[in-house]
Amino acid sequence: MTPSPITPFGDISNENSKKSFINIIHLLSAAFPAHDCSLLTPANFKLMESTYRVRMDIDSSLAASIGCAYHSVISPKLWEALDEDIILSECNVYSLHVPADLNPLSTGSELWSWLYIFENRRRKRVILFTCSAVPISFSQSTSAIGGFDPSLFIGSEDLAY
Repeated sequence: MTPSPITPFGDISNENSKKSFINIIHLLSAAFPAHDCSLLTPANFKLMESTYRVRMDIDSSLAASIGCAYHSVISPKLWEALDEDIILSECNVYSLHVPADLNPLSTGSELWSWLYIFENRRRKRVILFTCSAVPISFSQSTSAIGGFDPSLFIGSEDLAY
């Protein structure tokens, strides 16, 4: 008998690890129905070492796109709301690492994008947090901030374990 591979979700032969992965695939499929998320494997995900580091990465990219109002107004409220919903200190955070053809955020014109999944197994809750920035063409509205149109998606779902 060959040992089960250890994945970012843990030992995939473990029922809870397998359910985490399957629930995240279902969440991504619901959020991105035009993409075949069934092609994703546990190897396409990375378990982030630090929720704090993820927060700094998110804050940095959003502040660069939105401007100084982000740190003073938006960031504290955003992280307070996320912590209230999922308790960030109890979360595993995963990022998606795939080729462009499998990336649901890839349009070919984005300047940057990220996709983080915050999972609290104890509370049986997951939050999908994605953002991508694309250049604004001259034909688009000038209502975007800082020369970028940050497309932001935050979804929360209770899980069945």
